[in-house]
Amino acid sequence: MPKKVVSVRFELMTITNAVRGAGALAERAEDVGDDEARQLQSAIRGILSLVACRLRDLERAIHGEVDPEQFHAPHNAAGTSSPNPAESDVVLEEWATERRERYARALARPDDERREREKRQAK
Repeated sequence: MPKKVVSVRFELMTITNAVRGAGALAERAEDVGDDEARQLQSAIRGILSLVACRLRDLERAIHGEVDPEQFHAPHNAAGTSSPNPAESDVVLEEWATERRERYARALARPDDERREREKRQAK
């Protein structure tokens, strides 16, 4: 199975479009009644929440804290044709199996240590 590869450029383009959409909804909210404005505000909050999560995930993947495979999606799949082939891209490949296993062991370690402490304290 081919590796999943995330295009940072495509992810950022999608995030930018989401922010633009939130801005358009905010402009629309200025011209409508209170009930519709409240609905639009709710949609804007939802969009901005998703944007914040995607930016957090992207940052964590860039710093090697999370496997890029975790937020791979059709809109950010690398290997598709670039909108402007003259521009370069940064791509993040999903982790190799060995790295995933090391990460899982590192995450499990605090729980194992906690259980050991609890056993010692119970004695």
